[in-house]
Amino acid sequence: MLALLTLFAGPAVARSVGYPPEGLPVGRWILAPYFISQVGMEENLFRLSSCPVEEPDCLDAQAVSRNAIGLAARLPVRNSLIELRYQAEKRQYERAAPPLRPLEEIFGALFQFSFSTGDQLIISDNYTRGSSDVRAIDEGGEFEFQDRPYDLNRFEAMWTRTNPSRKGFIVRVARVDLNFAPPEDPLNKPIPFFDYRGFESSFEYRQPMGGRNWLRVYYDSRRFNHYEPNDRTQVGVPFREEVADTLQLGLGGLAGRAKPFNLRVGYGRFRLEGTGAEYNGIVGAADLAIGVGARTNLTFQVWRRPLPSNFDTYYIVNSFRMGVERPFLRQFMAGLSAQYSRSEYGDLFEGETEIRKDHRYLLEAYFDWFVHPRVAIRLAGGHQERVSSFDDNDFKASAATIGLRLGWF
Repeated sequence: MLALLTLFAGPAVARSVGYPPEGLPVGRWILAPYFISQVGMEENLFRLSSCPVEEPDCLDAQAVSRNAIGLAARLPVRNSLIELRYQAEKRQYERAAPPLRPLEEIFGALFQFSFSTGDQLIISDNYTRGSSDVRAIDEGGEFEFQDRPYDLNRFEAMWTRTNPSRKGFIVRVARVDLNFAPPEDPLNKPIPFFDYRGFESSFEYRQPMGGRNWLRVYYDSRRFNHYEPNDRTQVGVPFREEVADTLQLGLGGLAGRAKPFNLRVGYGRFRLEGTGAEYNGIVGAADLAIGVGARTNLTFQVWRRPLPSNFDTYYIVNSFRMGVERPFLRQFMAGLSAQYSRSEYGDLFEGETEIRKDHRYLLEAYFDWFVHPRVAIRLAGGHQERVSSFDDNDFKASAATIGLRLGWF
């Protein structure tokens, strides 16, 4: 779904439990409710390259509304924290058919235990019953929203030791399950993606480099089975296996004005067992925040990695994003971000003579007016495009919205 700086996001998981989280005290619990309402115009709602015959005006702008309610319930226990979260969002379109799953729900639970040694054990589970946020299921953007309900669950356990002046580590293991609701008529509207289930794991070692910076060594691993969601006779039978390993070296910590930075680069191996598709080469990522003047913040993000394609191959994504954010007069906040991504597929498609290459462009902007610390009005807009070397894979989409946010958003 084209959100373009969407006006809602659930309350962030507490990054530290050294201070009480914000909200309304109710006994020992702290409650953080919020409500968000958004209306606007969106062009090319489903990000298509052309309209189906039965919907000749599907690329035209139409009114879209979204309403979301959410609640985070946090329980500080000494220097530890328990948090439960829930969000429900309803979407309505002016001309398009009602969503197959009009109510999108997100459930979350977090258990963060801190110890006197400085170690932390963090266990979390996030479950989404959705049908719009394709970024949650397809990081590279190959799949475009076509109103396909899905269930996504991510259970993660992490043990950390990250004292800046000492050697440290982070160990993480996650189980991820994605399941699309089977189409009623696979021949009419098949799901253009795949289900997946499997594990992600990583290990990071940190060596102090003086001050608040570390030299870091990373190892990441992915093991996933892919399933065909359109064939009910193949339920539980994978059609291929994704196997990925990376070893990277990096730097990270805090730079000028205590702004965070992370840089990592190394070697990755990616395979799709059963297809013969394999990548061996450079992978990496970088995040950098810079303070300009007293109040302006710049952020930069770069990453390169292989991802599994819906076709019998992989594709390499190179992405660059930058943003600027600045408050004004204590009541206003403005932000602008731009992103460029280039995807190149690993193998020729059947019957083709050139490798497919996609270019994606995204521009987003917003302006917030904080009428009260718990009441904000947001104006937002943006535009994105994909230009592909293959016919009928281009699209353009724009949106402009206004919204009201109440509570601890």
